[in-house]
Amino acid sequence: VGGARVPLQQTKRSRLLFTFAAGDLGVARPFAERLRAADDALAVDLSLTSEPFATQRADYIRASLEVRIRRALATVCLFGPDTFADDWVLWLLETTHDHGRAIVAAPIVAPSPQAVDLFSALRATIVPLRAESFVRHVAAIEEGRVRPAAVGESAALVLRAMRHPVR
Repeated sequence: VGGARVPLQQTKRSRLLFTFAAGDLGVARPFAERLRAADDALAVDLSLTSEPFATQRADYIRASLEVRIRRALATVCLFGPDTFADDWVLWLLETTHDHGRAIVAAPIVAPSPQAVDLFSALRATIVPLRAESFVRHVAAIEEGRVRPAAVGESAALVLRAMRHPVR
């Protein structure tokens, strides 16, 4: 009869920004879907660009990615054999670290010593590529039990050393 409308309550969604090499898109998409199914309060933002890194348009892309980094609870790096040859992935990890944001890494294949060294320098957490593990880790970040990395020079130096000198 003339009852007042009750507004729908919006649930707060934690946003995760995913970065990965282009060749790993076939792993990233299904994992993002499993993650959404495991926790509908998670929003997954897949970051993949085919734009060359050193172009005028790339400045616009970097600015857009920086906004996405700031909106995300954490940046998630799905890493495989080609990940560290991708300048966009390295830039995103460096920028996330520079902003003091949390980084979570998930190996697609057995991690190399180089990958472990990089993620240690970034003070990132390496989590198995399983939705349940991510859901638990995201909850720990939200509750403040996991702190984002302190900004430090060592991680930036490691990332810069990984880049090809011509780039």
